[in-house]
Amino acid sequence: MGPNETELLVLLHRLRETIGEQEAASLMNSLPPYEWPEVATKSDLAAVEQRILGALDARIAQQTRTLMLAMTGFALSIWLALLVPVLVA
Repeated sequence: MGPNETELLVLLHRLRETIGEQEAASLMNSLPPYEWPEVATKSDLAAVEQRILGALDARIAQQTRTLMLAMTGFALSIWLALLVPVLVA
């Protein structure tokens, strides 16, 4: 667990005494405003990216299959509508 606000104020005061106002402010500004376990790493982001891309690929593949089946059915119905009268006559 990270330092609480009181601990951070004590640290800021001690830093000001030790290294000066501007340097202490720079160091304190470099601290994250949240707990370190909440920080996402590059590998965390890469894993999320892979999950999203995998899901996207699966949905695109399903949509492509659906469209191809629909287009094939449409083409067959048109061809049958055109060929049946010719074959019957």
